[in-house]
Amino acid sequence: MSPEEKSAITASADGTCRIWDLESGKCLNVLSGHSAGVNVVAISPKGKLAISGSDDKSCILWNLENGDLLKRMEGHPTNVKSVVFVSGGLMALSFSEKTCILWDVTGGNQLAAYTLEEGISCYAINENILVLGSNSGEMIFIKLWEQ
Repeated sequence: MSPEEKSAITASADGTCRIWDLESGKCLNVLSGHSAGVNVVAISPKGKLAISGSDDKSCILWNLENGDLLKRMEGHPTNVKSVVFVSGGLMALSFSEKTCILWDVTGGNQLAAYTLEEGISCYAINENILVLGSNSGEMIFIKLWEQ
């Protein structure tokens, strides 16, 4: 949902994301760019950008004001299952089965990648610390950026 709660964005198995007007229920825009189903989508804190993650193993950064595809970001070995904006929307994290990637939203560049061999089963973010956990009990603590 957008910060002002006037629109929402959904992910779809047809490889698209759709922006919806919450008052009228009408589709405002269809964002096409993935070659497989979209599993997840998140809106930036200011509501101007979105990031989607797909079964095509990629993330796409979208301009929500005009629907433009800004950057296709690749690097996951398997389907992307979760995405989240961090650092006030300047960076994003994407998650696949065993991999977490930190992205620079400004340029769409990969800043770092983290892997848990037993798979990522949960994560938590607190200020600039990312905690990744696996089903085997393995945990890693990662400082994402300097404050």
